[in-house]
Amino acid sequence: GTVWVLVAVLAVTLFWFNTGLFGVRPALISGISMEPTLKLGDIAVTKKVSPNTVRVGDVVQFRRSKGSIAVLHRVVEVKNEGGRTLFVTKGDNNDVTDSPVDAGLLQGRLVTVIPKLGWVPIQFSKLAGLFR
Repeated sequence: GTVWVLVAVLAVTLFWFNTGLFGVRPALISGISMEPTLKLGDIAVTKKVSPNTVRVGDVVQFRRSKGSIAVLHRVVEVKNEGGRTLFVTKGDNNDVTDSPVDAGLLQGRLVTVIPKLGWVPIQFSKLAGLFR
């Protein structure tokens, strides 16, 4: 009885966090572009912010276009062109900057990192892949 209640509460909480209902959203780090700041398997927690509060040095989450995967990179320059705010970003582990990102594609700013917590879903998905 009690175990199922705890599982249900955990499931609802994870759903709320994942949909951004609390204003924060977790993201599994699945690449190495932000090492050593963000490592493969870390969980990055981002918070929705107004684009005009983003500063050089902030790590932000954005999508290149609707439906594309989310990217977490550091802001290296903020530009204003024709009344539009653009962010030039770069992965800490990358040699070159990304193409500018329109402020409308901003999803949030990094708040905290939970190290290695993402290894559980990564390993589970690898294991599930063995049975396909």
